[in-house]
Amino acid sequence: MKQNAVGLANICILSTMVLVMVSITISLYAGMNDVLVTRFPSEAQITNQGINQNEERQIGELVASITKENHTNPTSQIRFHEGNFTALYNDKTKNFNMTTAQSYGDINIVEFVMIPLSDYNKTEGKAVKLADNEVLIYHRKNKNKSSIKNEETVHLNNDSYKVAANLDSMRIAKADATNSVDGWYVIVKDTNIIKKYLKAVYGKDDMEDSVEDYHEFMQYVYSFNLDGSRTNRERTEQILQEQLQAKFKSAFIEGRELSRENFYNFYGGFLFIGIFLGIIFLMATVLIIYYKQISEGYDDRERYQIMQKVGMSKKEVRQSIRSQVLLVFFLPLIMAVIHLAFAFKIITKLLSVLNLTNISLFFMYTVGTVAVFAVIYAIIYSITAREYYKIIICRGE
Repeated sequence: MKQNAVGLANICILSTMVLVMVSITISLYAGMNDVLVTRFPSEAQITNQGINQNEERQIGELVASITKENHTNPTSQIRFHEGNFTALYNDKTKNFNMTTAQSYGDINIVEFVMIPLSDYNKTEGKAVKLADNEVLIYHRKNKNKSSIKNEETVHLNNDSYKVAANLDSMRIAKADATNSVDGWYVIVKDTNIIKKYLKAVYGKDDMEDSVEDYHEFMQYVYSFNLDGSRTNRERTEQILQEQLQAKFKSAFIEGRELSRENFYNFYGGFLFIGIFLGIIFLMATVLIIYYKQISEGYDDRERYQIMQKVGMSKKEVRQSIRSQVLLVFFLPLIMAVIHLAFAFKIITKLLSVLNLTNISLFFMYTVGTVAVFAVIYAIIYSITAREYYKIIICRGE
């Protein structure tokens, strides 16, 4: 019993590893389009710091010109300014303590984005008005936390603001939907409030008090989708990248087509490792199964010889072998599938970190992997069971 248990446990563990690794890596590679859409909610996003309205207008003209030349059309365009911070949020006091990026290891860290009211109204198509001490807030929850709603007051360092409204959605927030930490979007009356906190977080003691000195920390974001063929979209993004880098010192663009090759290379490496290790573990499984069947065949041969001497026919011996081997042999596969089922939720969370949130796609490829592995397992069973039977019947005569 002990020898059987150890062998079956090893087969179960190896089978589970094969199923997990192969299903994850194949799903990541096959779901590349979903990965790219999750990582880049917009086809392209341009960010820049320290530019004026004239330069912002030039970026818009550049996008319009290049997209037209390359037969692509920008849609779902969003333009806004933001002040981006890290902060420690206290659930009880509703206080945000501004800090610098070096505190990202803290479990209470949140991303804090301040947006001027004028940009919010423009992107959302609204005409909201706020007093100096009023804000709008939107809480983008982490996947592991629940959304916090109905806040009445928020405290930023030593300042308190009345929450005029808790927002259920924001077009602006979609641009940052892949972040793994909680996100708080706070809409304030004007940019001077944002610059005050930028100064408090990033400013140096020797800097002057003029808000213009901190204008460079305000970030301009321009995101949009592109209509057109994949080739045209890729060419558009490449030309935009070259032109922006040449004309604007701190301009940066990221897009789906610009990153597609890198993602395929990166996840292709995962696929190779997954399949390679899967084959290694599968070979180890086959060897363990084969050794187990052969060794147990020699151990059981004498017992079956005695049973035949007392009147058991070869047909009955074959039926006994089939029922015994079939049950014990497929038990590790059944247990491996059960292990995989219990680990499914954890694996989906791991995949979400790698930007694959399409659970149905992962489920489909997991079922396919299990089916293929079961077929291979059955082939191994038929071969080893035949050897087991030869040892019992043929060599026992």
